[in-house]
Formats: sequence, C-alpha cells, structure tokens
Amino acid sequence: MRRWIPKSLLAVMTVLALATVGLSLHTSERISYFSTPAPGNRAVVRIFRTVVQRTLDEPSFIFEGIIGYRAPDRFHFHFQGYGAPNVIVVGSEVYIAPSAPDLSQKWGRGPLTRFADDIYGPQGVLGPLQRLLTAESVVRFGDDNFKVTTVVGANVVSPGSPGQVRLTYTVYVTDDLVSSIVTNEQGWFSVGAPQAKGHIRWERVSKFRFAPQTYGSFGAVPAFSPPPLSRTVPLTLCGGDYRTTVDGFSGCFAY
Repeated sequence: MRRWIPKSLLAVMTVLALATVGLSLHTSERISYFSTPAPGNRAVVRIFRTVVQRTLDEPSFIFEGIIGYRAPDRFHFHFQGYGAPNVIVVGSEVYIAPSAPDLSQKWGRGPLTRFADDIYGPQGVLGPLQRLLTAESVVRFGDDNFKVTTVVGANVVSPGSPGQVRLTYTVYVTDDLVSSIVTNEQGWFSVGAPQAKGHIRWERVSKFRFAPQTYGSFGAVPAFSPPPLSRTVPLTLCGGDYRTTVDGFSGCFAY
C-alpha cells in the first residue's frame, strides 16, 4: 500500500536518515559518551533565549516553507504534489483531505497521533524552538547567530540506542527572530535505511546532519479554520497511522 510522506520534511524522520547528507555509516557497535558542554556567557544565553521566545511569541509564521502556523495551536500543511494530503491541526485534533479537496470530498477528522504531531503539529513546528529555551551552552558567532551544544541520551534520537549523542545547533537569526536551525548529531546510534517492500535495514552511524529547519513570513499567515463538522467523517487509527482512502484504495497511511 502506498504511504505518502512529504519530501521536504524527510529530514525530521530517523527512518529515512540516509536521504540526508552528512552520514557516516559503520557496522561496529561502538558507544559514545561526552562531557557536559561548558555553559555560555550568561548575557549571551539571556539574549539567545529572548530571541527564541520572541520567535515563539509571533502570531504566525511559515515553517519549512509549507506549514502555516497561527498562534496558539493551528497548523496548516498543503503540499503541491500528486497524492499529497491537505492537513489542518487544531489543538489535539487533525483534519485530513487525502488529496486536493473538491466539492464532493469530505475531510477525515480524528485525534492527533504522535507521528502527525512530529510532522505537522506542535512537536514538529514549535518543538525545535521550545527545546532551545533551556539551552545553557550558547556561544555567539557573527553579528546575530548562535551555536548551541547539548548532550542527550542516544535513545532520545534513536530509541534503544545506548550511550550519548552530542547535538550542535546552528541558529541563524534575522531581524531578531530565528530564521533557521541546522542540527548536527555526533556519537554512535542506530538509524534505519529503507529497503524494498517496506523493510528497514538498521545501521550504526557516527554523525548525522539534518537539513535546515526554516521559519519565515512572520505575522503574514492568513487566517484558516478547520472544515465544518458537516464536511468531515471520522478517522480511525491503525497503529500510529490513519485509516483512510486514497485514489480509491483504503488502507493505513502515514499522514
């Protein structure tokens, strides 16, 4: 069964890690540990946190160029591509039109799953900024940009992986607002390489570089609302996915 996943957001999915540049694959079972990063200058840390909070306080913005956010809890994803869903998240509910909606089509309505949250919802859009609010090891470079370093359990980035991973965030700032975040991971952990027929081959990696996560069009996202109840049908869950119909085929789709 076809499972559609937005190409521009593949960098946030560990199971598709090989699609992102910067991988160094190994087969050994090495485990990495790191010392606690040195704290940054307190004044620099305060400035950095102020910039991040100011970004989160914006009434609206565009994430990754394709997800519109309007405070406090509305997200609209509409990717221009064949079979791409139209997705609206409001609070803990998600609305999905499996393809470009027409006058006869109804939206699916259901609970926000963890997968959908990580892609279209608060975790995927606001989470990268919220996690930076507690940063301690912050240094400034250039006129407005910052580098942030932290150490987390390897299981945080790859469930089941032992040891630790060091994360380095390069945070670019434009007009006192975060414009992009580039994340580099260093340390030994496991990632899944997609294979034929839906199989995954697990590999050990020593480093990983995410594609930039971008923020822009601050305060310029038009208002949007979920479809009325009369235009919706219930979504049922199958695992962490939604059961719906796409192009006449019914099944579990990773929306």
